[in-house]
Amino acid sequence: RSRGDTFEERLINGVVFTVEFVRDNALLNKLRSTEPETILRSLTVDANHIIAWASEVSAALLAAELFPDTTPTKAQRRQLLTAGELQTRLTLSFALTPHTTIDRSTPAGLRAYVLDFILPLITDWNRPRKGE
Repeated sequence: RSRGDTFEERLINGVVFTVEFVRDNALLNKLRSTEPETILRSLTVDANHIIAWASEVSAALLAAELFPDTTPTKAQRRQLLTAGELQTRLTLSFALTPHTTIDRSTPAGLRAYVLDFILPLITDWNRPRKGE
């Protein structure tokens, strides 16, 4: 669990840590440049187990934060799993293709990314949806 006084701070700190870890990981960077066929296959077409595991872990951490005294409903659980999966896929994408328009070079840039894209993905439960 990340440090911070609020859920928002803990989420931001967790994403900042993860993105910086992936971005600055010497082994991952070396594998990507010297053995791309190995790392690409493992983190793309053969990544089902990684994505499923990371989605479950993320969903459990999010549930503990957002529903500390209750059990999420089936719909909420699906939302948490989806948010975890999307965050996992984004992180893998950043690892495999570092070029992006998202400012990942500074904590402030990462903070803005979390606030603008990741936090709404997780907490926007009641937004009216098209067709509802």
